[in-house]
Amino acid sequence: MEKGFWEKIQQNFNTIHYTSLLWMLCSLFAILIGLKYYQREKTYHLFLLFCLTSLIITNPISFAIETVFQMNKFGARVYEEVLNTLFALIEATAFFSLLKKKLQIKNINLLVKVLWLILFFLCTFFFLSIATQNITKKQILIFSFYITCVEFFMLLPLCLLYFYQLLFKENKINISLKNSPSFWIISGLFFYCSVSLPFLLLGNKLLSMNQNLYLLLWSIHYISISILLLCIAKAFSCKAPLTT
Repeated sequence: MEKGFWEKIQQNFNTIHYTSLLWMLCSLFAILIGLKYYQREKTYHLFLLFCLTSLIITNPISFAIETVFQMNKFGARVYEEVLNTLFALIEATAFFSLLKKKLQIKNINLLVKVLWLILFFLCTFFFLSIATQNITKKQILIFSFYITCVEFFMLLPLCLLYFYQLLFKENKINISLKNSPSFWIISGLFFYCSVSLPFLLLGNKLLSMNQNLYLLLWSIHYISISILLLCIAKAFSCKAPLTT
């Protein structure tokens, strides 16, 4: 049994070019850096939680949990997509919290709250559909993908607003971007969303058309989130509040 388990782990790594291992290591690295430079700040706590959740949903750890609890294929799919959707909600909460504090725009707090509530209700509907078994395996996958797409569509314009503000409204202020935690995080977020969103929109079609391309794009998605985690680790190491 033990041999079969490790063989499956090896196969999991090979399938997506070892990028799931990269994602896991970057998650762990970000957590360790975050604990090393720990700060008593709400936004800091949210990003530590984001990194911890990211580690839990990485393929190797998810697969290990599925194996320990001996889940069937349907149970494993439900488990994975519930975790992915919960991760999307935690992810959005952390980034909305940071962007809300960085964007100097009238009524931005109200806008962020409305966007978060929309995402929260979508996630709640998804969880209730699974709990009442009013959803198929294919619908679970599609719904989870689209929730993440909605999240990215919400975050991308806010990132662009941040960069616009940085270039045209704060250009007279002497800002050291190298030591600005928020700049590192939002830059990593923008890259992550820009790279991953096209794949998430086309993912289901690609799976049926070209599985090798689908797996390659999954690998790129994992690389993009790994880069985001490294940006968050860099932000932690700046030894300043993340909203700086």
